[in-house]
Amino acid sequence: MVFLVSLNYTLFGLNDNSTYYWQIVSYVDNDLENSYKSDIWWFKTNLNDSKMEIIYKLNISGPKFISIKQGGNKSISLNISNLGSSEDIVELNLQSGNLSEYVALNDHSLLKIASHGYKYRDLQIILPDNVKPGIYKIKILAFSKNSDEKVKASHNITIEVTKLKKENGSGGGQNAIVPTYIFILALIIIISIIIITIFLNNKRHKKRLEKKLHSSETVTKKPSAFQVFGLERTSSTTLTSQQSIQDIPKIIQTTQMPKLPPPKGFREKQEPEETKINNSDS
Repeated sequence: MVFLVSLNYTLFGLNDNSTYYWQIVSYVDNDLENSYKSDIWWFKTNLNDSKMEIIYKLNISGPKFISIKQGGNKSISLNISNLGSSEDIVELNLQSGNLSEYVALNDHSLLKIASHGYKYRDLQIILPDNVKPGIYKIKILAFSKNSDEKVKASHNITIEVTKLKKENGSGGGQNAIVPTYIFILALIIIISIIIITIFLNNKRHKKRLEKKLHSSETVTKKPSAFQVFGLERTSSTTLTSQQSIQDIPKIIQTTQMPKLPPPKGFREKQEPEETKINNSDS
């Protein structure tokens, strides 16, 4: 292990035609457990040949699994490293399958990466609300433009699309809130119509009961025999409901008929005197 205090370090005592691997480890206060470790890089020695062999090697690192809801979006950072012995020009290619419309790299330009250097590219995922929930796989490829052998690196990412849970007030967005308000408004209107209908039916029923009660209490009074004949009932004359019809002739005989004045111009007819026939005179 070599402790570095600068960005440059010169190695001595290396063997010819040998491959050496190296890695950078950063830590604080000798706390190796919480240290950060870089990728493992390597180089090959060629001390006898004036022309050193150029090695091309690429690597892509980043998250391998993400979960995202329908209508959600995420940005993923990818690390593209040049592990070769020379500067390289790198081209990225995205294979996103069924999510090709919703996944894209933020920059498609070529990457110029120095030996043992790296650069970042962001992968944007923007899903609509109607995307089908499930498991999707995407693949990122890195191609070396300087190598005749078309050296490439790949990185696979599994994307889990989960169903969007529509909640009142949050999480569902405007499209989730509007149908909820419409449902509540329709429910209020239906309840109001039911209440008004019940109230009107009760009111009509109450009126019918009052009318029926009033008609049952009201007794139609028939005119008595005295009223029919224009007679005055005397206090001494008392009739029951069963006697009123049978005793009308008696009542007429025992009750003084009211004397009405004769009409104007009326003369009372005089009966002729009886002619007495005297048998003796005949």
